[in-house]
Amino acid sequence: MRRNVFRALLPLMALPLMVACPFKQEKDDTEKDILTLLALPEQMEINGNWHDGFGTHSIQASKTIAGEVSGYWSWGGSGTVLDFSNATRTAYVRTGVPSWCTNSGACECFDAGVCHNRNVWTKSGGTVYFCQIVYNKPTLDEARSDPAAVDATDLASGCNGFAWSTMTPQ
Repeated sequence: MRRNVFRALLPLMALPLMVACPFKQEKDDTEKDILTLLALPEQMEINGNWHDGFGTHSIQASKTIAGEVSGYWSWGGSGTVLDFSNATRTAYVRTGVPSWCTNSGACECFDAGVCHNRNVWTKSGGTVYFCQIVYNKPTLDEARSDPAAVDATDLASGCNGFAWSTMTPQ
């Protein structure tokens, strides 16, 4: 009789385990989904194709949660995005030496063979504006440390005395 009672109760004793397992699995899946969302790369907020009156910009850059940046900002040639911040609306881009550079010192980066630039953008009234505030530096550190600044509230002359370029989506 004891054996029959045990056999009858065994499925009832296992029931909490069977019920708990699916819930545990759902929790694990939710945690994995959250981790996956956290690991998704941050996209540069101005990714896309633009025209600013001087040329076409093709921008596509992202940053992993670990801070690894990949992407490009092509504008009159190819450019590699080395770093960016959507919070400060700043991107550091490495390019080749512009064709107008000469060995006479027209560009600091002539001897380096690559140039580093700091591009910034702002938004006003739903429109995106662009300014290349630092350009043709031989190293990324020099582009980062250059004291040049912009005034995002002055669209007429806040870009080193020049007007900000209006970015039109293409």
